[in-house]
Amino acid sequence: MAKKEKENILIPLNIVMCDKNAEDYKWASTSLSAYIFTDYKKIVKLLGKPNATGDDYKVDAEWEFDMNGKRMTIYNYKDGKNYNGRNGLAVSKITEWHIGSSDDVTEEVKTLAKVLEGKSKMM
Repeated sequence: MAKKEKENILIPLNIVMCDKNAEDYKWASTSLSAYIFTDYKKIVKLLGKPNATGDDYKVDAEWEFDMNGKRMTIYNYKDGKNYNGRNGLAVSKITEWHIGSSDDVTEEVKTLAKVLEGKSKMM
């Protein structure tokens, strides 16, 4: 009996990474909207290396981007070395990520969870 191969499903994404050095960059405040449970490597594969610095205290890695025209951030919070020193997790070991936005991003979070092969929890 032949093995059934995993079916590849294409999920269209409308993601634009923010460039803080661009003339048209507009900072937007975000707040916690959801959690996503996945690993750092999968986020980097999708979004590239972190493109935001967070606060250099409670946050170790942060991505800022627009998805479907909505500003979003993915970041760790108070579990890394910046906040906990040597007892904190290395960024590569973090699996609980916060998703921030000031918009309703329920559908975007579901899409990210599928693409990142993770689980999500809305606030």
